[in-house]
Amino acid sequence: MTDPDHIANAAVNAHQEKFGRGFLFLYLIITLLFLIRFLPLLKMDARLWGFNHLLFLPPVVTAVYAALAVVALALPFFSFSAGVGDFIVRRFSAVFFESGRKYFHWAVLASAAATLFVIFPAPTHFLGDGYSWLANLSSPTGTIFKWSEWGTTLLLSNVQALLGPKNVETARSAFQVISVLSGVISIWVFLLISRLVSEDPTKKILVFLGMFMSGGLLLFFGYVENYPLIWVSFTGYIYFGLRYLNKRSGLLLAAAFLVAGFIIHLQMVIAIPAFLYLLLHSRAGLELYRHRPKTVWAILSTIALFGIIVFTYKYTTDLYFESIFLPLLKGGQSGVSYAMFSLPHIIDIINELLLLSPLILLFLLPSAGRLKILFKQPDTAFLALISITGFAFLFVIDGTLGMARDWDLFSICAFAPTLVFIMLFNENYRRALNRVFLPMLILWITAPVAFLVTNLQTEPSLEYHKYCLNLDKKGSFSSLVTLRDYYRNLNDNGKVDSLNQLIGLKFPNETGIFKALDAVGKNDLKTARKILNAVTPNKFSSDYHNLLGSIYLREGNYEKAVDELEDAVQLQKYNPNLLSNLALAYANHNQLNRSYEALKRGYKLDRRHAGIVRGLADYHLLCSRFDSALYYAERLVSADSTRIVGYFMLARIHIKKADMQPAKKYIGLYLKYGKSDPMYGRRSTMLLKLLESQQKKESGTK
Repeated sequence: MTDPDHIANAAVNAHQEKFGRGFLFLYLIITLLFLIRFLPLLKMDARLWGFNHLLFLPPVVTAVYAALAVVALALPFFSFSAGVGDFIVRRFSAVFFESGRKYFHWAVLASAAATLFVIFPAPTHFLGDGYSWLANLSSPTGTIFKWSEWGTTLLLSNVQALLGPKNVETARSAFQVISVLSGVISIWVFLLISRLVSEDPTKKILVFLGMFMSGGLLLFFGYVENYPLIWVSFTGYIYFGLRYLNKRSGLLLAAAFLVAGFIIHLQMVIAIPAFLYLLLHSRAGLELYRHRPKTVWAILSTIALFGIIVFTYKYTTDLYFESIFLPLLKGGQSGVSYAMFSLPHIIDIINELLLLSPLILLFLLPSAGRLKILFKQPDTAFLALISITGFAFLFVIDGTLGMARDWDLFSICAFAPTLVFIMLFNENYRRALNRVFLPMLILWITAPVAFLVTNLQTEPSLEYHKYCLNLDKKGSFSSLVTLRDYYRNLNDNGKVDSLNQLIGLKFPNETGIFKALDAVGKNDLKTARKILNAVTPNKFSSDYHNLLGSIYLREGNYEKAVDELEDAVQLQKYNPNLLSNLALAYANHNQLNRSYEALKRGYKLDRRHAGIVRGLADYHLLCSRFDSALYYAERLVSADSTRIVGYFMLARIHIKKADMQPAKKYIGLYLKYGKSDPMYGRRSTMLLKLLESQQKKESGTK
């Protein structure tokens, strides 16, 4: 009789001989990755935003995807599939890495991609802060340069200046130019990295596809945000870092790309630990570690301790800095159920990774057994450090719009993990990998294309945005306002009214704050206090702190007004309205120097802000700097459409200067046109008394 175990072993050996070791494992993972695209069809509002894009496309697209999935999953069982896969791999390597004309082929590929980027620009800009950045770059009062990404804004402003006058169209074009150029450069760097990391043709194409076939491609289709450019510095940094570890050249260029990345966006901080690793692998670093390992560890420990101290100080003293990070167990800005270890956040991380690297699971699991050598190879150790810090960034940072809409903030976080998992891929699975290469290729193409097609058409992108809003309703106030303004620009009054009703119904706190601020403006403190009592306190809301500060200011409680308005400005450092209110609170609290500093900061942001300009005129008048006071008062006349307050200020200044003829002129203008001023009675009386007093002084002198 034949031994059953022998028969079973023979069957397994025959299967492995035909399909390769690990085939079933890889095949099941690919099958799962295809099937999860259908899950959202079962529950359309489920938190599956990283792979639910078929929902927003015509049903025929789902049918085509289903047919492609069936074909893809059947292909490995045909004997020709491994040969076709191997042919594609070797042909790709021959054309892009072995050919004497490889750089020409690179240029053709980059040009073809650039053509697609230009032909199909993103029609809407709801993901990220697109419309806010458009408004900032096109603002007639001046562009705000945030400290965390001022380099990108500076470059965009200069590109816009080359394109024409400052308006929404040139702002959009500037973003599109930077977006497309970032894509072209990034693709070139993808090819450089693919050539560098391995001599194996299979790994080369896997590395390239892992970087290229990603939802991150959307950033290069005229995407309006500050993140496309970070890909250039980030990928350049990784390339030169790997080049240094492999060929001992490129350290200075890696440092240059790191610095450029910091100038572009502060999220480049995730690359710092890996750069320290590069320094330790320099000749000087290795020599130092060989002879003085304790000194090296002491230096690294000191740096880490210093970082912890700085972080703790900022976290406990700066509300804005605190608001950047998710709480451990209970919600921050994004909602009470959203925290680092909350289920919605964990699900969002999975969505983000699958969006950015559709096949990451396929490479993660077969690489798990080789993680023990992760830090034994310099190149994988370098990528592992970037992966760890990138994942930490993904895990702890609060995307205040919700991760589905703030996906671009985390777009670089899956890059290094994808690379390192491919580099560690178990060689024992090589034959099986050849068998499943064609379904992998089909999945790699279809997964990001669905995301791209959804967001490169107006109606699907709008529907996707509305779906994302429903995922994080508590954090969707600003996005609903942006959507309302979008429809307002289209003169779609029906949708505007509907959204206004929705905002009023779903966000009683926010609408209550604005109503209370309106009451404060009318000096109706009783109503303002009544509304405030119904508002839920929110320490991360600048509007809430502004309301409290404004009420305290009107009530004469200047110390509390200063405290609240300082918190408001901490949370929105680039809001001239808040700086104007804070300057007024400082002035009333007899902190004139701090008031002046707040006014100067506000003036840099908006040179037409009536409150800021008037405050500067008041300050210089108080200091008897009449020329400066006149300068700002004259600007106030042009800044204020009614010109009333400007006339009042000019009259005061000329009286103080004893220039009676222009003083009388501006008093007359104020008395004639100022009756609509809520403070007309008080101000007109003040001017007449000042005029009378000055005239008496002149009479006494004579």
